[in-house]
Amino acid sequence: TDVGGVRELIKDGETGFVVPAKDSKALAEAINKLIKNSERCEDFANRAKKQFKNLYSSEKVVSQIECLY
Repeated sequence: TDVGGVRELIKDGETGFVVPAKDSKALAEAINKLIKNSERCEDFANRAKKQFKNLYSSEKVVSQIECLY
């Protein structure tokens, strides 16, 4: 749901669905879309893994910390 830093991690429609907070109907609809389309679910997972590796790999994080200091 669209709370905290979720939008920093999830790109709506690319790596998952971001639904309004406290909107159970929107959440149920998003879940149903994924249940009905396993290909899309797998695509979201692959894109999210790629994004995570690009942004949060140990090499990337260490490099950012080194630049900070």
